[in-house]
Amino acid sequence: RAGRQQLQREIERAQAVHRAIEDVIGGREAEVLTGVVEIGASDGPKKSGSNHDANARDASIAYSLPHFYRDDAGGKLLDYRVGKLQDRHLLVAWIRHLVACADADQIFAQVNGAVVSKADASIASKGITTVCIAENYQKEPLVIPPLLANEAVAELRYLADIYAAGVTCPLFLPPATGRAFAEAYFNSDKKQAGLKNRKAILKSALDIGGEDARRRYEGGFMQTGEIDRYWQRLFASPDDFNVKFASYNMAIWGPLLKAIKLKDD
Repeated sequence: RAGRQQLQREIERAQAVHRAIEDVIGGREAEVLTGVVEIGASDGPKKSGSNHDANARDASIAYSLPHFYRDDAGGKLLDYRVGKLQDRHLLVAWIRHLVACADADQIFAQVNGAVVSKADASIASKGITTVCIAENYQKEPLVIPPLLANEAVAELRYLADIYAAGVTCPLFLPPATGRAFAEAYFNSDKKQAGLKNRKAILKSALDIGGEDARRRYEGGFMQTGEIDRYWQRLFASPDDFNVKFASYNMAIWGPLLKAIKLKDD
């Protein structure tokens, strides 16, 4: 009996997500976006936030993105799952969103990868929106609004640099912990105006958001922490909540949280 009840709940969850998807796509046919977006990659992470280093070397990202829908309001990239949308899933949706926005002109000039015409300027100018639907975003999906192509390329460039740094040595980037830190800092009214020194800014950010990050990482009463054997083996020291942690997570989460907040406002 318990097994049947669990199965029924799973069916109901899947049906709820399906209804939410239908509300978004309205019977339109899905496309698969394919292409290559050219980005530059700076010499390495140098700044926090979204004002990244402009020195570039050749780099490109080949992509294949399913579940794209277009209409007179622009384009929608759909990200859906029956379970909950967790922070690591949101980061994946964000990267896909950046790729699509960076190559929007080419995307609006093709259907399922085949070039059909020049981009319709009136539609292309409305950009690409990402809509996330999950168990915790059914009645009101999480929406990431369009970005200008140059903004998306700048973010991709910086994320590519962080990825390259992570190939050479492990980086302390647990996603839920990083988001907790960034939200605590960017939503705080304790930020000090007038700080120009980058190290001073990062230390101030740690003073504001460090405790929230540590609580999310370690867990506590009625909250499961993010720490596991992998993280514990590599990053067991409190010193890992340092300026490098602050710099990377402000740069990764800051633009995404800002985009979502602007949509909510």
